[in-house]
Amino acid sequence: MGSRRNTELFLLVAAAFPVTLLYALYVVTTGAELTFETLAVPLGLFAAFAAAHIAARIFAPGADPAILPIVFVMSGIGITFVTRLAPNLAMGQLAILFASIAFMVLTLVLVRNLDMVKRYKYTFGIIGILLLILPMFIGTEIYGSRLWIRVPGLGTIQPGEFAKIFIVLFLAGYLSENRELLSISNHKILGLKIPRLRLLMPLFVVWGVCLAIVAFERDLGSALLFYTIFLIMLYVATGRFSYVVIGLLLLAVGAFGAYQVMGHVRVRFETWLDPFADAQDTGYQLVQSLYSLADGGMVGVGIGRGMSTLIPVVESDFIFSAIGEEMGLLGASAVLLLFMLFAVRGLTVAARAKSDLTAFIASGLTASISFQAFLIVGGVTRLIPLTGVTLPFMSQGGSSLLSSFIIVALLMRAGDEATGRNVELAGTGTGEQVAVVPASGRSKAGARFFGAAGRAEAPAA
Repeated sequence: MGSRRNTELFLLVAAAFPVTLLYALYVVTTGAELTFETLAVPLGLFAAFAAAHIAARIFAPGADPAILPIVFVMSGIGITFVTRLAPNLAMGQLAILFASIAFMVLTLVLVRNLDMVKRYKYTFGIIGILLLILPMFIGTEIYGSRLWIRVPGLGTIQPGEFAKIFIVLFLAGYLSENRELLSISNHKILGLKIPRLRLLMPLFVVWGVCLAIVAFERDLGSALLFYTIFLIMLYVATGRFSYVVIGLLLLAVGAFGAYQVMGHVRVRFETWLDPFADAQDTGYQLVQSLYSLADGGMVGVGIGRGMSTLIPVVESDFIFSAIGEEMGLLGASAVLLLFMLFAVRGLTVAARAKSDLTAFIASGLTASISFQAFLIVGGVTRLIPLTGVTLPFMSQGGSSLLSSFIIVALLMRAGDEATGRNVELAGTGTGEQVAVVPASGRSKAGARFFGAAGRAEAPAA
C-alpha cells in the first residue's frame, strides 16, 4: 500500500508546480511582487492537500493514488480564477475550500466501511428526497431559480448539492439488492428486451420528481443531473440497454411537455437556439460567454487580462468561459482533460470494487461529478441549453465545493476497500471482533466495466 501513497505524494508535488505557476502569473499581472506572502494561497493549498495525503496514509492506505492530485490541480485553478474574477469573494471561497478538505478527511475517518449503506439505504433515500424538495417550500429565489435556503449566520446553502450524495448511496443500496430482479425481461419489441411494467416504476418515479424540480424550483440542471445519474446507475446494475432507451424517451416527452407549459424552459431553449436574438437581455450571459471563448484563441489573452468580468455571475456559472479566454483553447482543454482523468480513475475504482454495492457507489458518484462538468461546459459553449449548475471544484460556491470533496472521500474509501486492507468491526455480545474483508474477487458490476465475467463476494462476517 505504501507504493500507492508514494505515487500520490509524487503526483501532489508535481501538481504543485502548475498550480503555483498559475497563481504567480495572476500575482504578476496585478503588479505585486512574488513573495511567500503573495503566494500564500497556492502554498497553503499544497499544505492542506499534503495533510490530506497523510490522513490517507493512515485511514485509506489502499485508495486510488491519482484522485487527490487531480482534485488538487482543479482546486488550484478554481481558487486562482475566483480570486481574479471576484476578489471580494476570494477569502470566503478559500476558507470554504480548506473546510472542504477538512470534511473530506473527516469523512475518511468516520466512514470506515461502505457496507453500512445497505443498512441505512432507505434513511439516505428519505434524507436525499427531503433535501431535494426542501427549496420548494422554504427556498429563496435567486436569478430566477429556487435552489437556495437562507441559514442565519451561514448565508445561503444549496441542499441539492448534498442530496445527490444521499440519493446515490440509496440507489447503490437498492440496486445492489434488486439487481437480479430488475434485470428480468419478459417482452421483446424490435429486438429490444423490455422489463415488466412494475419494474419500470422506479424510473417513472424519478422522472416525476425531476419534472417537479423543473416546475417548482425552476432548476433544469439539477433535474437533468439526477435523472442522468439514475439512468447510468440503472444501466450499470442491470446491463439492460432497454432502460436507457425508455429513459431517454421519457426525457424527450418531459422536455417537450415542459417546453409547452413552462415559460422559463421555453426561454432557456430559445436562448440556446439563438442567443443573439435578445443579446441585451435573456441572451446576454451566453453571448458574452461566446465572445470570451472566441477572444481566447489558442493560448489565451493571459491571466487577469480578459474581459470575462462582463459576464454576470462569471465566478460561478461561467468560470469555464473565463478560463477559456485567459488560458485559451489549450488551457480549457487541460481542464476538460482533468475531468476526464477524474472520470477514468473513478470508473477504475468501480471496476475494481469488492462488491456490487461499492461499484454502484463509485460509478454513481463519478457520474455525478463528470456529468455535472459536462452540463456546465456544454451550456457555456452552447453545445446544449444552459442549465446553471456549477463546475465542480472550480466555481465559486460553498455547497458545491463541500459536496464534491465528500464525494472524493467516498471514492477514496471505495478504492481502499478494493485492496482488501479495510477492516470491518462486527459487534459481539462482549466486545468488538475485527475481521479483514477479502478483495480476491470482483463484483459483477465491476466486471462489466472490464467486459469480463465476475462474481460478487460477500463481506467477511
